[in-house]
Amino acid sequence: MSIKYLGENIDIHGGGQDLIFPHHQNEIAQSEAFTGKKPFVKYWLHNGFVNINQEKMSKSLGNFITIKEATEKYSTDVLRFFLISTQYRKPIDFNEDQMEMARRTLEKLYITLDFLEQYSEILLNLASEPIRKEMNSEEMNLLKKTREEFIEAMNNDFDSHNALLPLIQLSRVINSNMDKPESFSLGFIEQAFKLLLGLGAILGIFSEYTSESMERKRVHNLLTFLISIRNRARKEKNYELSDKIRDKLHSLGYSIKDFKTFSLFQKNIE
Repeated sequence: MSIKYLGENIDIHGGGQDLIFPHHQNEIAQSEAFTGKKPFVKYWLHNGFVNINQEKMSKSLGNFITIKEATEKYSTDVLRFFLISTQYRKPIDFNEDQMEMARRTLEKLYITLDFLEQYSEILLNLASEPIRKEMNSEEMNLLKKTREEFIEAMNNDFDSHNALLPLIQLSRVINSNMDKPESFSLGFIEQAFKLLLGLGAILGIFSEYTSESMERKRVHNLLTFLISIRNRARKEKNYELSDKIRDKLHSLGYSIKDFKTFSLFQKNIE
């Protein structure tokens, strides 16, 4: 059947590791004997088993969760992040603790993206001296290292686990220096934002930023305006107004991340 629809040679064939023998070996033997052409498949991608609370997921055991059930409980972004945090050939354990860890890590990455996107507005309220426009060697090397390590990991049999590590490391560097945003150059902010979004798109994450709809832009502009009012209210010690804006945004599904001298808005990640 596969020969009829896919041809006598297939580039990529996937399946679970339990299908290597005898199913896939029989498939190779039968197909190559029938066509006389080798190889039947260029690349075999055998994924590791999915476990539920350290027990193999099995329909017969009844310990399985459907995609519909999973997406009702977790956002698709968190699910994707959880799945790619393990290299596809290795077993993956689906449990509440692992999902919460994935959510928290993804949230930190989103804080980085939110900071980078809202950076210009933050500086309007904070800058007391001219901001550097050009990147220094340290910033350039950090971005270069992030890109190269990502590519190296993905070239190593789609090792998405190790591909995520340089993104997380870049995020840590940025997040740990947020209280002194003027230390970043404008060039670094722009390139770091593009790099994180570009590499994230390859992995299918950061869906909140991949939408280019006009609605998202209008919402972003409104939230930026509200946060600027809140930052001014905090500076003037008008905490009643500050709290009202925070509570209203929270009721709309956004959280506020307060730092020493500024705040960020972030869509809640569930």
